[in-house]
Amino acid sequence: MTEKVNEGQDILDISLQYFGDIENLFDIFTDNPSLTLNSNLTFAQDVEINNADKGIIANKEFFRKNNFVVINLAENEIATLGDYNIDFNNDYDI
Repeated sequence: MTEKVNEGQDILDISLQYFGDIENLFDIFTDNPSLTLNSNLTFAQDVEINNADKGIIANKEFFRKNNFVVINLAENEIATLGDYNIDFNNDYDI
């Protein structure tokens, strides 16, 4: 089945949206040979989704029932704390 990309979604978001996890990411790559992990998806771009019966059913049902669109566009504040150099213990309370 062909699905449309929502504004701001990347390939990982698509996998989460339609499979409930990212473990089936390679199914998307198989069905869409032009896509890679670094692909910049555009709004309303067609993406072929097959084997939609795979994945975590509870997650997929939650997204569908709540009309929830997975978009991980925002920067994760946890990942931006600290500068990850040799003074790691000074960046975090360890």
